[in-house]
Amino acid sequence: MPVTLKQLAALLDEAETKYELNEERQTIAIPVSPDCYKAEDSEESLLILVTVPKNQSSVQAMAPSLYRFPEGGNGVPFSRALLVASRRAKFTKWTLDPADDTIDAIANLVVADAEVTKDQFLGLLSDLFSAIDYYHPMIQHALEAGEVVEPDPEDSVVAEILKEVASLAPGELIQLQEALNRTHIEADAPAEETL
Repeated sequence: MPVTLKQLAALLDEAETKYELNEERQTIAIPVSPDCYKAEDSEESLLILVTVPKNQSSVQAMAPSLYRFPEGGNGVPFSRALLVASRRAKFTKWTLDPADDTIDAIANLVVADAEVTKDQFLGLLSDLFSAIDYYHPMIQHALEAGEVVEPDPEDSVVAEILKEVASLAPGELIQLQEALNRTHIEADAPAEETL
């Protein structure tokens, strides 16, 4: 079954996601607000553009003009950071637009003759958005300092835990503290000797 923009718009409606359908340009524009990524020239939200290629057998999501390729000596580390991010991200790849030397992030979902599900489509968008935000500090550091410092996966685990803890109500925080105290007491208790 061929994929259409109207079908994708219906999935976004179902997910209650804000977007703008431009039938003339054959795109869906979705504004998102990243935590880490900030555009050089503005504080506005990131714009993800969704298109369906002419053969209608895939969906492409793109965040255009994220970075400008550096003219100075940091081009090699910057390129390396983009390659590392492209290799590690599930669907997302970073590409150079030679027309204006800007870097785009692109994610593709090949569906062939199958129907696109809401979970597949939202997963594609989520991977693009998350990858841009997660790898931005590494890419930006390579651009500015000329070295690639890969993100530590444990840092993101700790950040997720802290985010969950921050969302707890005061009563839940007390229960968590009590549970941690019990675990600490049990860990400090002398082990029973076995024969």
